[in-house]
Amino acid sequence: MKRLSAALLVSAVILQALVLYASVLPLTRHTPAFIGEDKVLHFAAFAVIGLLLALGSAAGGRGYLYAGALLSGFFVSVLSEVLQKWVPMRRASFYDALANVLGLLAVIAVYEGIRLWRRGGILYAEVLAPPPKGTVDNETKSAKNS
Repeated sequence: MKRLSAALLVSAVILQALVLYASVLPLTRHTPAFIGEDKVLHFAAFAVIGLLLALGSAAGGRGYLYAGALLSGFFVSVLSEVLQKWVPMRRASFYDALANVLGLLAVIAVYEGIRLWRRGGILYAEVLAPPPKGTVDNETKSAKNS
């Protein structure tokens, strides 16, 4: 598992380095295929980074890896936008950084939801589902005791 964790985290770092490199290249003229194409690409790139970070951190089995992975994704997101301020034909954009962070967080949230669901710890199963037939829940017990 540690080799898998290391491979996934190294892949995430390489992808983050590629994103940083691409963000400091001057742009050429480009006509977007649709409105918001730029934001979708930002979201998708950081969703892939988020998935690699989540899988690598979970395979490593340590909580601090997870926190570090999230921080590194957030840091690269903000840094890539700040660096663009000094690149010709580029501009720093709060909305690009927001799309980056949302892509990162969305994939990690989905990953964690699936992980909880697979372990049987999802909220619905524990709180919202009715108790199995033949069992008495705490509210029924307290009502009978009153």
